[in-house]
Amino acid sequence: MLNYYSISCGATERTIAFMVSQDPNRSMELIKKDDLILCFDATGRSNAESESNRVLINDALTKENIPASFINFNWYNNG
Repeated sequence: MLNYYSISCGATERTIAFMVSQDPNRSMELIKKDDLILCFDATGRSNAESESNRVLINDALTKENIPASFINFNWYNNG
């Protein structure tokens, strides 16, 4: 897959292309869940969540919502 990125400084702009391909010798398994104690799943979460939803995190292993405390976390631009 070819990905294009543009870099600019003032009026000067350059486009760079990167070829991204899957390594056939590597598993694309992102995590090995066998040894995890907790597995946080951010699917469907958003920085626009209400404050009451922000105090719960979802454990993908047990499917439970776990109370959490986020201290000095910036909800508006990815932490």
